[in-house]
Amino acid sequence: LAYQHTQKLPSRTRPEPNVIVRLSTIGADFSAPLAARAFKESAAFADDLAAWAAARAAQPAERRFRLLVWDYGVNFGHWLAPWPNWSSMAPNLRLYADAGVDGVFIEGNYRAKGGELAPLKSYLYAQLLWKPHADAAALTREFVGGFYGAAAAPHVLRYIAVTTAGAARAHAALGINVDVHHPALDAPTVLAALEAMGAAVAAASDAGDAAVAARVREAALAPLYVALLRWDELRAHCAATAARWPLEGERAAALARFEAAYREADMHRAWPPEAAEPDAKVDAGLSEGGHGLRW
Repeated sequence: LAYQHTQKLPSRTRPEPNVIVRLSTIGADFSAPLAARAFKESAAFADDLAAWAAARAAQPAERRFRLLVWDYGVNFGHWLAPWPNWSSMAPNLRLYADAGVDGVFIEGNYRAKGGELAPLKSYLYAQLLWKPHADAAALTREFVGGFYGAAAAPHVLRYIAVTTAGAARAHAALGINVDVHHPALDAPTVLAALEAMGAAVAAASDAGDAAVAARVREAALAPLYVALLRWDELRAHCAATAARWPLEGERAAALARFEAAYREADMHRAWPPEAAEPDAKVDAGLSEGGHGLRW
């Protein structure tokens, strides 16, 4: 593992050909492509990747070690919260491919089902791992239209756009363990995300396909999760700025809607099953399912 303190290429030592080096992005920013070098952590990783790749290429073919990347596709601090890594997914995989790495492992939510738009992100990673130079925007539109339905698709795409814009506007490193108060999730971004996904839920419901509507309700959990944790702050922002409050009812009603959709999507069960706590304890709060929100 070329990981944190072992990330840099050693000055003299070179791995034997039966060694696999896994270079980890654990300290990098995920709001922008690594190649953009927007933050010192990303610049350091890009430099270290280039150094490892050059050292590998400099060896005779029969003496080359294998070089893999251990990458991340989720926020371990809050699995379910919006984590706008959309701008970095495809460019980073292209960077790895162009550097000649032998493979990529992407770590996701290993404690429970789901995360922010997890089906879409899984699809994108699967496609881009095979074809890193494919059109990520076209793949996104294809999946969103097919999986979340034509009626909800424009709103889901708008959600992706507003959270991506929020991350760019914040210009704050988006690591793999960030809080729901991260600058990328400022009040205007969260409110716009809530509005977009609320419209997606309504459109999917009106379209009449129960299975698709359930998928959209699951997708809408991400901004609602943040709203429930920052309810008073977001309400105060709306009062101070005359912004529209996008949710119906009080917090208890919103929490009930969240719980219903969360359980409908079967996201409350810990994974793997043999590691799950007894049902009575699992059902006592979302934290046992890996998402950290208690009733």
